[in-house]
Amino acid sequence: MAFRRNVEEDKVVQILRDLAKLPANRQCFDCNQRGPTYVNVTIGSFVCTLCCGILRGLNPPHRVKSITMTSFTSEEIDLIKQRGNECVCV
Repeated sequence: MAFRRNVEEDKVVQILRDLAKLPANRQCFDCNQRGPTYVNVTIGSFVCTLCCGILRGLNPPHRVKSITMTSFTSEEIDLIKQRGNECVCV
């Protein structure tokens, strides 16, 4: 059972890495720094380390997770797939 969980977690990490390679997601959503390593789970965007700390300090704080050091739920993955860093302004 532990093996199955690790395989599933590896799949999620690979999905996130693939999403991070998309052109819009190659830069931080907030400051445009290249190579974001975190995901703002509140809005589904990719952010850098500096902006991650700032977002966690907001009131109310945004939920921010490391791409490689944290597990993600299927709902969070779906949100990231739907949103990412592309801004769809209405």
